[in-house]
Amino acid sequence: MNKVLIALLTGIAIGILLAPRKGSDTRKKLFDDFNDLANEFSRTASEVYDAEKDMIHETMSDVRDAAHNI
Repeated sequence: MNKVLIALLTGIAIGILLAPRKGSDTRKKLFDDFNDLANEFSRTASEVYDAEKDMIHETMSDVRDAAHNI
């Protein structure tokens, strides 16, 4: 895991250093990309949370029904 992370960070650093853009353009692109990634993570986390919450409510309802039938 650590080797993969080091390789990833090294690749990013080399890419930034060899980028044909001005530094300000590169920083803006990195900032925009980071914001896009953060927004996508937030959306995905919300979807997972909602799905898990629904599954828990359905399971609780099934358990109540089963207990009522016993």
